[in-house]
Amino acid sequence: MALGDTLRSRREELGLTQTEIAARLRWSQPQVSRLEADGVDLRVSQVADVARAYEVAPDVLAGVAVAEQGAA
Repeated sequence: MALGDTLRSRREELGLTQTEIAARLRWSQPQVSRLEADGVDLRVSQVADVARAYEVAPDVLAGVAVAEQGAA
């Protein structure tokens, strides 16, 4: 699953809108939309903020946790 799909699914699990995630990140809603559409390359400095906003571990953003779950 691509990063954007993972984030979109997680946001929906949390019952949040893109606008609410944007507020958590201090971004605009269009920026969140691009993130969830895989149109944004995250900087290392942004990973922790995005992980916090979506309430996931930072390694999920790198695909590590998803890959480990599939291998179990």
